[in-house]
Amino acid sequence: MAKRRNKKVRFVMSALLSFLLSIMLTTATMLAAVKFGFLNKTSVLDGMSRKDYYKSAEAQFYQDAKDFTIPIGLPVEIVDGIVSLEKVHDDICNYVEASVSGKEYVFDTDDLESSLTEHIYDYFEEEGLTMSEEQITTVPEYTKLIAEIYEKDMKVEFVSLLGKINVSYGRYIWMGIGLCLLVGVVIIVMLIRMYHWKHRAVRFVAYAAIATAVLVATPVVLAAVLEYFFKPNISPEHVYYALVYYCSNGMKIFLYFAAGWAAIVGAMLLLIHYLKKHS
Repeated sequence: MAKRRNKKVRFVMSALLSFLLSIMLTTATMLAAVKFGFLNKTSVLDGMSRKDYYKSAEAQFYQDAKDFTIPIGLPVEIVDGIVSLEKVHDDICNYVEASVSGKEYVFDTDDLESSLTEHIYDYFEEEGLTMSEEQITTVPEYTKLIAEIYEKDMKVEFVSLLGKINVSYGRYIWMGIGLCLLVGVVIIVMLIRMYHWKHRAVRFVAYAAIATAVLVATPVVLAAVLEYFFKPNISPEHVYYALVYYCSNGMKIFLYFAAGWAAIVGAMLLLIHYLKKHS
């Protein structure tokens, strides 16, 4: 009777430890998936490499610059060619790299302002017009405002947010992963020491691994459902698509981890069979 009661107590304790182990493994895996899938510059830049993001950003800047120029009375063509696609690409990449690292990127707009100033003076010269002192004084102000429009169009709000999260919580994520894995190892050792026949202990570890695989894959399913029913109103369009691809790439990391745990489960089942056969 006492032996049967001990078996029940051991089974209950094993089930609780297996449940706790699944929580530790799931937490560690999800933290790692967030770190590698979302909080890194590669994921952001990969999302921006789709749908001609850099060309769209360049076009957005020129459109905004021309809209700003119209009320001033200058021809909109005056802003054409003041910045190259290569410059846009380099500035965005450098901005993303700095922002994700929690640093502030300073845009170099000196060439843009110089080129725009040259266009303005060329326009007046070609039209045979003489600039007044007031117009000469306002040229630097106008070019500075156009430079600010350029900076605004090159920046992406969610990238700056990622940088703040990475700086504020990045080290805690690593600490959380380490702590969860440490507790997980302790639990596994406890389970192994509780059983003479080791395949029974491995069975409870396998239960935790199965739960981890399912739970890690769950956010991917939820994201797919949300994407189907809800489409966020994000503009401009190239930013929307960059964000979609960025989230999609992040979710793939969750799937990779879930597949990894599924493979581990398969290996554990083979180990259980082997230990049971040789016990």
